[in-house]
Amino acid sequence: MSRIAANHWLRHQPIAHRGLHALENGVPENSLKAFERAIAANYAIALDLQVTHDQNVIVFHDDDLKRACGMLIKVADKTYEGLRNYRLFKTSEHIPTLREVLSLVNGRVPLLIGIRKQRGIRNANMIVQNCLIDYKGAFAIQSFDPCILSWFSHNVPLTLRGRLVSDLRQEEMAGYKKWLFLGLRLNRFSKSDFISYDFRALPSKMVDKQRQGGKPVLVWTISSESERVLAQRYSDNIIFEGFEA
Repeated sequence: MSRIAANHWLRHQPIAHRGLHALENGVPENSLKAFERAIAANYAIALDLQVTHDQNVIVFHDDDLKRACGMLIKVADKTYEGLRNYRLFKTSEHIPTLREVLSLVNGRVPLLIGIRKQRGIRNANMIVQNCLIDYKGAFAIQSFDPCILSWFSHNVPLTLRGRLVSDLRQEEMAGYKKWLFLGLRLNRFSKSDFISYDFRALPSKMVDKQRQGGKPVLVWTISSESERVLAQRYSDNIIFEGFEA
């Protein structure tokens, strides 16, 4: 049985984007409370990682605290001790570490772990892997950066790896870069097992080709039932928020 076949959740278990968050009810994104709600509803969880100055891995999307905590502070410039007292989006929820989240989830639902390039942090991939090495639950990693996926392919080859692709059509970027990224032309280098594609950039002939070749396609971020219905035409599974899939 292939690694993908053994991880059928990639195709069949809807994935709650940053947990099943609902800020209007005091449940912010990437919080322990959001993850607990997703577990209760039996959704897989997509979460984001950042590495602090003292090499702690936190579950947090942005590289600074401005949007989530109202402070223009770079995550990579602070220790976790310096961040732990900040609260997410004016709620009572703190910024959790990856180890806290792994302990909370404890294999009850799968995790889709987004890893970004960590500027100013050496050996970031190894730091993340050290947190995951003893985790027994189902998980996969995904990244926009093909170099990160290539690192995991060479160093932890059994880890499921997904290529994240954003809608770059309106971005100020060299045409050849858009051609490379939107067309999935670095997949041979990144050695991805599945694709996480921006819903706004669909339909895509290259995505259709990947799917026809047996590679799972996830789409993000689906924010309504009508988008979910449309996404079914182009994908195997969804990463969603703002409603319950």
